Amino acid sequence: MKNIQLFPTTVWETYLNLDLDELRREIYNFSKATPSKNLSNIGGYQGHCFDYKPLIDAIKYNVPCYEDPELGDLFFSTWVNINKRGNSNKRHTHSTGITFLSGVYYVTVPKNSGNIVFFDPKSMLFETTPDGDYYRRSHSEVCEPKENMLLLFPSWLEHEVEPNNTDEDRISISFNLIRKNDLDNLQHVYSFETM
Repeated sequence: MKNIQLFPTTVWETYLNLDLDELRREIYNFSKATPSKNLSNIGGYQGHCFDYKPLIDAIKYNVPCYEDPELGDLFFSTWVNINKRGNSNKRHTHSTGITFLSGVYYVTVPKNSGNIVFFDPKSMLFETTPDGDYYRRSHSEVCEPKENMLLLFPSWLEHEVEPNNTDEDRISISFNLIRKNDLDNLQHVYSFETM
């Protein structure tokens, strides 16, 4: 019997060739000067607005796109994650209503320092129907990160990061991409007068 997979959720994976030693130095200097925020992180450091041009350029080059319609200009929101032993990131999305794609780039990934886990957006439906538990064996997919790996994924895709079980830092850079056209449309909405 033919098995037809409908409506898959795509996560794009590629590898970059950045100078990781230089990038680590930049990240640790940045972390000394920039306070941590607590958003999805459970412990660890999360420093926002990290601007490293070689990475931004590499991400732009690797964003999946079609010729029509054009992707247009992209704006980046980036942050550094440094997870020490026991640190993790709780289940969350990056969806803001105008985020085009989200992603993560892996700088330092010691063995057993925590995988990224993606959750099927239909999992709540599976729990309410008899066929869900019978045919669907997993409501999540584990992706084992590697150094220099770049993942891009829909901003609405729920994910979490498992705890770091090592004594070494696990370092990644997360980001959101916003298209200029979407930002312009939002600014147009904000220009309406309130009644």
